[in-house]
Amino acid sequence: RISIPVGGYRAAFEFLAPPKLEDAAVAPSAEMVPASLEPEQQVPAPIVHVSQSPARRNRRVILTLGIVFAILFALIGIRFYSARPHGAVQQFWSPLVTASSPVLLSVGSNAVYRLSESFSDNYVKEHHLEASGMEFFPTLDPHQTVDSAGLHAAPDSFVALGDVAAVAEITRTLTGLNKPQQIRFSNDISFAEVRSNPTVSIGGFNNQMTREFTKKLRFTLTSRNRIDDHLNPGQSWLLNASNDSHDTEDYALITRLLSGNATGPFLSLAGMGQYGTLAATDFVCDDESIKRLARLAPNWQRQNLQVVLRIKVVDYKAVSTEIVAVHTW
Repeated sequence: RISIPVGGYRAAFEFLAPPKLEDAAVAPSAEMVPASLEPEQQVPAPIVHVSQSPARRNRRVILTLGIVFAILFALIGIRFYSARPHGAVQQFWSPLVTASSPVLLSVGSNAVYRLSESFSDNYVKEHHLEASGMEFFPTLDPHQTVDSAGLHAAPDSFVALGDVAAVAEITRTLTGLNKPQQIRFSNDISFAEVRSNPTVSIGGFNNQMTREFTKKLRFTLTSRNRIDDHLNPGQSWLLNASNDSHDTEDYALITRLLSGNATGPFLSLAGMGQYGTLAATDFVCDDESIKRLARLAPNWQRQNLQVVLRIKVVDYKAVSTEIVAVHTW
């Protein structure tokens, strides 16, 4: 008997005991009768119950197990295939995936200064915050100043939440394509490695690799919050950021370069802010978005390309992404 318990998924196999053999009917002793007389009652044939041999029973169990496992493997295969990127997404990532070496994920680091240990220790003692550790916001007077000795730069330490989410989405996509990857800060990757490895640069102004490899292309991140079009000097896209950092709009620049003299296959996902970076990542990992791009640039598969995106942000989430410019060469 094969059964699956309620709430579980593993099949349970139970071997039932064979039926008991009934006593065979024993014929009564035959009496000698004259040849001329017919017997008054015929002797019934013995009743015999034939049980399956162990070998035959084992063959049936093995066959049943084989069918069950075949169904399970088929379901797992269908689920795995449906989760793998395919179609337009696979074509977009093909230059990076077909390279023999792992993909380098270059993550930008935000510019952060931390209070020095001496300043923090004095503040903790004065305000009796001994149990708070180093993770707290000191309350400063409106006109209080902190000299340079009280601050320390924290390079390669802090990453925007949107960039972290972008790394997770890229990792999911590359894993689905059976492509290994290495995650490192941009300052930890040499130009020689970029020339010999497929590379994904995540982040805009906070990633020096993005700035370096896109500064001579048609679309570039310029100034604090602008994307310039160098082929049309009067064309630019300016982000009007709010004073309270509650952005309602963002722009992003996607750059994909095929193998050349300066780099191996290279992909840059650069938002002006973290919402733009995450929206650009979602764009290149979504089949329908790549199909929209294909309608604007029919021969994009074998070409270098740049895409400018406008992102609408509501409640700290990107709710819509619009293609505003495309360039291929």
